[in-house]
Amino acid sequence: MDKADAEEIREQLLELLDERHEAGPTAYVINRATVGADGDGWALVLSFHPTESEPAQELRFAELVTEPGGEPVSPESFAWHVYNGLEAGRFSS
Repeated sequence: MDKADAEEIREQLLELLDERHEAGPTAYVINRATVGADGDGWALVLSFHPTESEPAQELRFAELVTEPGGEPVSPESFAWHVYNGLEAGRFSS
């Protein structure tokens, strides 16, 4: 993805996480969300603990798709995809 899309996803995700934080505690803990180079493009890089007791994991999202081989989505839709995945525990190993 291009840098502007990755940065927009990051901003949207941070807004969602900020609103969620106001609602109360979550099982996951976000360490950081950044934008980093990924080959010829850019990626959203998320460092988080799936639960307080689990070690930190790093996720890299370099494509604007919510499923392998799927159609591209908007940065806002992708931010919701990541947020919903965190809430549902889908990114836990």
